[in-house]
Amino acid sequence: MKYLYTILITLLTISNSYSQNENASHKITYIASLDNNGFKKSLQKNDLSKKSQHFLNQLTKSKGDIEYTLVFNNNKSFFSKDKKMNNDGKRQTSITEIIAGKGIFYTEKNELILHQKESFGEPFLITYPKTKWELTKETKKIGNYNCNKAIGIKIIENKKGIIEKEIIAWYTSEISIGFGPKEFSGLPGLILELHEGKLIFKAIKVELNSKTKIDIIKPIKGEKVTLKKHYELMRKASSDYFREKKAF
Repeated sequence: MKYLYTILITLLTISNSYSQNENASHKITYIASLDNNGFKKSLQKNDLSKKSQHFLNQLTKSKGDIEYTLVFNNNKSFFSKDKKMNNDGKRQTSITEIIAGKGIFYTEKNELILHQKESFGEPFLITYPKTKWELTKETKKIGNYNCNKAIGIKIIENKKGIIEKEIIAWYTSEISIGFGPKEFSGLPGLILELHEGKLIFKAIKVELNSKTKIDIIKPIKGEKVTLKKHYELMRKASSDYFREKKAF
């Protein structure tokens, strides 16, 4: 499978030249996929009821690759899921999309990172902390680009407490603007491949110096909260929801 992605990114690279023009717009298409075997193993480690285990096993069967796009210029980026429909006009929902998360991510080079999403039917505008990266000497080729490996840590807070998740990013300094999928940015080059646990983003199409102007608009809708505050609100909302269900 990894060879297929390498072939795709090689064939679909639109421009081999990269412009430092501040007004130039660029677009990267990513495929998000799930390491299904690894995900199933992680499920087996959790203490789940038979009903929950059956539901999640069925859900993993509906996994499918999801396409995302990153548009950016020298100063800011916008990352979101492609709005594509099935042949019957219905949206396809898969475990991949659930793990990847919904909403849009907006990043500015001055380190502002915003995630606009809905939680329990309410809109939120969540500010994210900057990812701390450790640069390594490990390299590999992705399509036409020489890439370096970086390791980051993502802090996750849930009912089990605070968990550290390792993030692996492959970035290319040949495109020296340090944006990437979701909230991950701040490297000395563009992220072409990212591993977030069992979730994998791989660039399959690189369009540089687009002649079509792409507007990158800062999101403003939603209650402004920090990531920590959003975790706290979701914990309370989830607790209240299950308490109400038990009351009936």
